Amino acid sequence: MQTIVISVFVWLAAAGIVLLLSYAYMHYFGKSRPKPTASTIDTEQELRAVLRASVEVVSGFGACLERESSYPRPIGSFKSSETELPFPKETIKGAIAILQQAMRFPRSRAILAEEVAPSQTQQILSSQFTKSLESSLIFLDDFVPAKEASADYEKWRELQKKVDELLKKLEIRDGKA
Repeated sequence: MQTIVISVFVWLAAAGIVLLLSYAYMHYFGKSRPKPTASTIDTEQELRAVLRASVEVVSGFGACLERESSYPRPIGSFKSSETELPFPKETIKGAIAILQQAMRFPRSRAILAEEVAPSQTQQILSSQFTKSLESSLIFLDDFVPAKEASADYEKWRELQKKVDELLKKLEIRDGKA
């Protein structure tokens, strides 16, 4: 099931990127937008669907990052399991790439602004949103397969135990215990 969803999403992403590039071409060479035909309307509807889906995926990942950051642990101490992600890792990467591409062109930015809630429009069109897309790829790398995350956590716990033991020894030696 996930394979079908991913392949449909990749196909829609490719169609969206082609549409974005064609809009950029028209904008760059100053050509007016062609009169809407059935195929351009379908293509624009596909682009809208891809952008909506991308925003949904990236928003879900953002919520996941917020949950992860609420756990009391040092940053970078151990990796998280991919099972914590709301969508497959590749789907999230694809959605980020689509939104990064969309932010480069005025027409796709305008469509994106139309597709989100009015309260989100200003945030999504900001330069900070573009920067957060870039940094979210870095955070996505902290999600690894479950076995690797478990092993990473165990290594971290062992290291933490050793540090605790050393601190106790220092307290005893300094007469603080």
